[in-house]
Parts: sequence; C-alpha cells; structure tokens
Amino acid sequence: MHEEYIFRTLKEEELPLFFDHLAVVFQPKGTPRQYFVDHWNNDPYRDINGIKVALLKDPYGEKIVSTVRVFRRSVILDGTTIDMGGIGEVATLPSHLRKGLARRLLQEALSYMKTVGIHISSLHVSSGPAQSLYKSMGWSAVDLHYRKYKVPVDLLQQFVATPLVIIEPQPMDLSDNWENLERMSALHESVLTQRSVAGPIKRSLEYWREWIGSPSPYPERKVTGFFSTIQRPDGGQTGPQATTAYLISEYRAGHESEVIGEINAGEFIAASHPTEVGSKKALNDIKDLRDIVPSLYSRLFWQLVAAYAEYADLMTLENQKRHVIVRTPLSLAPTFEDKECKGIQYEDIVDEGFMYKIINDFNAQEVRLQENQDWINLFEKNDTTNAKLEHLFLRSDSF
Repeated sequence: MHEEYIFRTLKEEELPLFFDHLAVVFQPKGTPRQYFVDHWNNDPYRDINGIKVALLKDPYGEKIVSTVRVFRRSVILDGTTIDMGGIGEVATLPSHLRKGLARRLLQEALSYMKTVGIHISSLHVSSGPAQSLYKSMGWSAVDLHYRKYKVPVDLLQQFVATPLVIIEPQPMDLSDNWENLERMSALHESVLTQRSVAGPIKRSLEYWREWIGSPSPYPERKVTGFFSTIQRPDGGQTGPQATTAYLISEYRAGHESEVIGEINAGEFIAASHPTEVGSKKALNDIKDLRDIVPSLYSRLFWQLVAAYAEYADLMTLENQKRHVIVRTPLSLAPTFEDKECKGIQYEDIVDEGFMYKIINDFNAQEVRLQENQDWINLFEKNDTTNAKLEHLFLRSDSF
C-alpha cells in the first residue's frame, strides 16, 4: 500500500525542510513558519528521534509529505510526576491525504515512546474525524472544564481606577525577567503539586525561559504575563508574609456585536508565603491562596485581568462593544463571589478534545495504571472518599 513512500526518523539537516512542510500544511490557518522554528529551537527537551516523517520516493529527490512529532514532557499527577509524550505537528499534504500516512507515522511514534520509557501520551484535537482516528488507535478522551465570563468593560475600568493599595501589577517580559521567572516557577510547582490535579506540565527554569517566555509569532494576540506581590510585615508567629500572584494571558478580537474580544486567562496562580521584605531568596512554605483566602484570590484574579485588559488597550476602544469575554480553566477560576464582581455573567463549558493513551504501565494513587480506563478512573468520583482528580492543562504549555 505504501510502496511509493519511505517512513523514517527526520535527520537534523532536514529540519528546514520539515519547517517548510509544516508552514505549507498549516498555511490555511495562518500559522507562520517561524512558529514551528520556535517550537523546535525553544524546546529544551527536543529530540530529533521523536520526529517521524513519510517521504515520497522521487528520482529527483525525496520529498516530505507527512509528519508527526513527539514532544517530551513530564506531567504533574497528584503531587508526583510521570513521563509524557505529546503528539503534535501531525501534518499531511492535501494531495497525500486518506492514504494512511498519519496512521503509519503514529504507529512509529508509539514505538518510539514505548522504547524510551514514556508512561502516557497526550494530544488535543478540534475535529471529529481526527478524534476518530486517534480513538481507533487507542487514545481516549478526557474532558477539560473551563469557566467563560462575560465582563462589562466598565467593571474592569473600576478595578484599574481603584486598585488595592498594596498591589502594583506590572507587565513583564517573560523571556528576560529572571528573578520573576524564579518566583513564578516556585509558585507554579508548589501550588500545582498541592492540588489534586493531573495533566499540568512540570517546568524547569530553562523551560520557563525558553518555552513559556518565547515571543509569540502572533503579535496581535498580545501574550504577556502580569506579576504582583503584596508584602505584609505583620505576619505574626510565622514572620513577615507576602502574597504573590501571576497571570499569563492572551487576547483575540471578537466578532459578536457587543463583545470587544476574548481574554484567555489561561494561567493564574496565587499563593501566600513567608519571606523577608525585599528578600530575593527562593520561596518556601508556599500555600495556595485559593484554599486559604478565597476572597483575596478572587480579587487578585480580577485585578490582574483588568491590568491585562488595560495593557491590551481593550478599554480605550470607542465603539458599542462594552463587554469582554474572559476564559479560564475551571480549576483556576475564583470560587468566592466578590460583591465587587456583580454584573459578571458566566457559563461553564467543556473542551472534549484532550486525549490520552497509556504507553508503559506506572503507579498512581497506589494503583497500577495499565489501560486507558485506569487513567480515566482517576477523574471519576471515588465511592469511598467522593474525591477525584481535576484534569488541568495550561495553555502556555501547548505544543
């Protein structure tokens, strides 16, 4: 069936051709070639052996016609970590579709992940046909829940005009502010390992700087982070206290008559921790603010969202669009109903596009996970404790 094709691992010297191929396939979506170049150069865990290609045999030279890439990652699972292989850059030229090339390359990718000891594979799809392909090859869907707010611009303007006195949200260059990245890294790892979640990527400082901090190839989306620290010298028995929060957002223009656009507040973390005023030492004894002071967590969330809206010039537009959509993972959304937030409408939505497949057995919650259903069971309520893990994936980690 595939006599006219060669299937193998990409060679280092073929990377420019790989980027060219991806740019052609994803051109209808407007994805620039630089996006794929950055995906390679800014990935500290990149592995050329994880790129599988199908080449058309040709007397004048082989041509890449289909690709699959495995992104090496570790994910947080209820306080521990497991090795994950993310499937991405699945791309077949239109003239070579429906010939089984993607299926064959996915089989090659599965063999690679099995050999290198990866525990679980993850991917995200947006179309039914693609999901059917992955399901037929053993991947299973796990829902990811979001909260979608419709926020009056006037309310965001109030948060900007009357900020908490001790808060000074500042935009930051994620690729250049090493001190803030260190603090954000400590917050991210400590808070997410405290929570009963599965799916977030575990990040090294190198990954923070190179992957999270890399400039977006989509300048119109205004991707940036906001960072804020509250110093509280009256910390009591535990000594001086501080509350630190950060938000990473991006924006897309809206097409509805009353909506300016959508802020994807894809990553918000806030925590309390003991520290000396002005100290630059690593954070310790970090406590998740969502659990201990939900009212402050809520206020910080909206304060930083408002600061981002001002940064993105969403409140200076002279038109009839007087609302902004704010979208955030449900497990990061505020649980406290702040009286200052009256007028905000919301609905909970589900993304059904995340899929997982167990590659090599591993232990989690004192159970040996061998099949996909074992993984899915982690997110179901337990008859004894009525507890379950929350599925969480942060947009900043998308591959």
